[in-house]
Amino acid sequence: MRVLQKNLRLQKADEIEASYRVLRLMATLDIAPNPAAYKSVQRIVARVNPKITQVDLDQIIDASFVRNLESSGFMAEQRNKSR
Repeated sequence: MRVLQKNLRLQKADEIEASYRVLRLMATLDIAPNPAAYKSVQRIVARVNPKITQVDLDQIIDASFVRNLESSGFMAEQRNKSR
């Protein structure tokens, strides 16, 4: 709560609590890289630096850390905690 209070510059306890509830609803535990998002960024950056189109994003994007977290049960545990 102190982090929210400081970063959102809130003073009233009810505002801090309401912000916390909203953020919990909005937050996601879907941490896998989104290839479509990377492609969008690549397209935008290409306007400034066309060489970026030569980069094969499939060779760069690595979601193995997410698979490891899922297979270890860590993500399931976190999802259960967030309910």
